[in-house]
Amino acid sequence: MDRDDKRRYFIVGSVVLEVVTPLFRTKLESDYTTKGLASLQAFLNTQPIIHILFHLRHRNARCCVDGQNCCNHPSLPLIYCQWKRLYSEKPGLALHGCHCKFTANPVQLKDLDVTLASLVLLNCCVLTPADAAAIQGLRQYKNDYLSHNTTGRISHTEYKSLWTDLTNFVLQLDPSKQDELVKLEKRPLDEALCNSYTLNLLDIHKKLDEMDTSIQNIRSDIKGQNAYMQEILLYIRKDRCTSEFGISELQEKDKRSIIKPFKLGQDIFQLNHKINLISEISDGLKGYASDIVMMNDGRLVICFPWQYYNLLICNSEGFQTDSIHVKGGPCYVTPINNLAVAITLMNSECVDIYDISSKLKLQSISVPGMWRWRDITTIDNKLVVCGANSLIIIDYQGEEELKTIVTECRPYRLHCHGDKIFYCDKYFNNNKYLYVYSYADDIHYNLKLPSEPRRMTSLQDDSLYVLCDDSSLQHVSSDGRQYKTVSAKGLNKRCGLAYNTNQRKLEVVTPLFRTKLERDYTTKGVTSLQAFLNTQPVIHILFHLRYRNARCCVYTPNCYNHPSLPLIYCQWKRLYSEKPGLALHDCHCKFTANPVQLEDLDITLSSLILLNCNNLTPADDAAVQGLRQYKNDYLSHNTTGRISQTEYKSL
Repeated sequence: MDRDDKRRYFIVGSVVLEVVTPLFRTKLESDYTTKGLASLQAFLNTQPIIHILFHLRHRNARCCVDGQNCCNHPSLPLIYCQWKRLYSEKPGLALHGCHCKFTANPVQLKDLDVTLASLVLLNCCVLTPADAAAIQGLRQYKNDYLSHNTTGRISHTEYKSLWTDLTNFVLQLDPSKQDELVKLEKRPLDEALCNSYTLNLLDIHKKLDEMDTSIQNIRSDIKGQNAYMQEILLYIRKDRCTSEFGISELQEKDKRSIIKPFKLGQDIFQLNHKINLISEISDGLKGYASDIVMMNDGRLVICFPWQYYNLLICNSEGFQTDSIHVKGGPCYVTPINNLAVAITLMNSECVDIYDISSKLKLQSISVPGMWRWRDITTIDNKLVVCGANSLIIIDYQGEEELKTIVTECRPYRLHCHGDKIFYCDKYFNNNKYLYVYSYADDIHYNLKLPSEPRRMTSLQDDSLYVLCDDSSLQHVSSDGRQYKTVSAKGLNKRCGLAYNTNQRKLEVVTPLFRTKLERDYTTKGVTSLQAFLNTQPVIHILFHLRYRNARCCVYTPNCYNHPSLPLIYCQWKRLYSEKPGLALHDCHCKFTANPVQLEDLDITLSSLILLNCNNLTPADDAAVQGLRQYKNDYLSHNTTGRISQTEYKSL
């Protein structure tokens, strides 16, 4: 069985190194050559690209060129050795903290590993939503099952669903790879090649963490640790610390792995600050904002239908403002990826798609039967607009025909989340119903509210806020079947609502995290960390942070399939051991907590438990998450052992 597990690891590693990596490089090359660029170095030296990548490595930097597009990312996914591989400083500009002091190195496509190639693709290239999802998925699976897997094994249970997803992702990017995948799946185990692949794929930080675990718990001998150290030194010498470091994902931004549901009617938000845009808009009707959305990077996109520069773009503080003149006047807007938005127009039965960074119109889609001055949203990588007593589904990639769904009213405002489309009538039609259409099940139902719904947005737990015509704010359950009124906090019926789950607004030191964790479980009457870890809800939560596609025999309704697996193998083994006689039972009930002490938890593991298993205030949650992220960005992923004065000031 152990040899079979190792062979499964070898097969998946072969796909990533022999299929996925060349595929990413080819896709990147295709992108820059279609733009008329002759080499990767020339592409990296273009001003927009170097600016984007600069801000993926440097926090709180203000550039002297293209300052309006400066972006302060919550995480820094481009680590030091990757940045140094791509760029070098120009001589004589050492004190100039801006992207213009760097120039691209003569790097070749073969110098980019799967991690770095995917990072450039996701942030610097124009991708369809389906391709972006495939690249993101392959990147995540490579981390979960290879780079963060210090055992070099993949179980049969994990492999079944993993192989299906892996195949689908690859074929999305290149359908011609089917035969190659079939051959690789039948490949016998080659021990020498497998060891080479393991060394190439393994995240050195996870390997060091496993060593630290073993040393702390005195569970292995000196000889074994020396073997590990020789392996790591060989790895560092081989590629100069180049590629497979633990990198937080850009699209997900170190998301919380479990979202604790809000209680209906719970007071969630408080006013943080207001943005004054008077200097950016005209008075009177020209200053009317018909819609607003927040992008994943925190930028706001606001529609001003009667303003000349009528698509306003700014950050959440109201700075770095930019604008796009949209012929026809934008009415409503929805994001379709990190860089592009789709808009409906005042006087046209068309949907226009714009890249908000380049300000270029990417596409204009004619939609027969679409009603003007109505909302737009997205579901399942498709656009949704309003027709006469209908919803119209548009495949903007042109692969499918228009689909029309008959509705119970004439839709005016739309909102999609998960597989549900929420819509409502015009507020002055005295219709107090919020309508719900389940896209997956083809089912319609509705919920009557105290007043006519006007605006809606989803929260991080999939529930909704609905702003009504009487200026009341209704908190609607994720299934759209019940609601409770919450404090509107000064909102009125003319306000827009735009919540983005990636922009939710975190260790001073490790002992502080341990103290906070201890305080939490002792207030619940639990006497030790081991007893806390053995409680059924906690072991169930942590089990699903390590195991994907597992269905438990106990507590099944709360089983959860996470997009990433933040609890790595050595951390799980530190916390839990298998009970004897249950080896074939794939459920959390076959594990029991080890006699771990608070002193055994490092900052990464203690923060993971705090964020997922404890009741934190929103402010404390944000503090823990922020400290965890800064520890990764400036310490764990910093191979230089240095922090510049510029970074240190804001840090």
